[in-house]
Amino acid sequence: MIGAGPHHLVLPEGPLQTHSAPPAKLPQSQQSLDSRPYSRVYALPLEADDMKIGEVAKAAGIGIDAIRFYEREGLIPKAARRPSGYREYSPEVVVSLRFIRNAKDLGFSLREISELLRLEVTQGATPADVKALAETKLDDIRERIRALQRMQRALRKLIETCPAGGPLGDCSILHALAPEQKKQR
Repeated sequence: MIGAGPHHLVLPEGPLQTHSAPPAKLPQSQQSLDSRPYSRVYALPLEADDMKIGEVAKAAGIGIDAIRFYEREGLIPKAARRPSGYREYSPEVVVSLRFIRNAKDLGFSLREISELLRLEVTQGATPADVKALAETKLDDIRERIRALQRMQRALRKLIETCPAGGPLGDCSILHALAPEQKKQR
């Protein structure tokens, strides 16, 4: 089952907050942990009939359009169609969609999520392969943070040099953003 491997659970920092207890009669193997802040334990109806798209969206905590998009992109299998034309999903798709959502929350792109999903079902793939992808993502995030910090310093400098008074034509921030345009006036 894609997204249901032992490596897909991402726990938030700090104590886990549970809003609803799992059903008493449902075995733990049929429960799924929502790993976002203010997490909940959901019962996965693994013995139940296939689910409509709205039911899947609600159970996975994502929108219907996102499900259709992930289906088009090949991140989840194409749904079977009922005679009425409605999509019909297996309950396992909910697990895959939560995997995708959790990976997106950590900053993984759809291409990277596809690679994680591929690794999960690839014969011979190891946790080291997954760790390498996560380390690459962490390096990317660190670089984005450095770029944001550079932008922050530059904007702070512009704000500090702005007199905040006088005619708009003398605005140092506008001059810095479009110096060629200001010279032409």
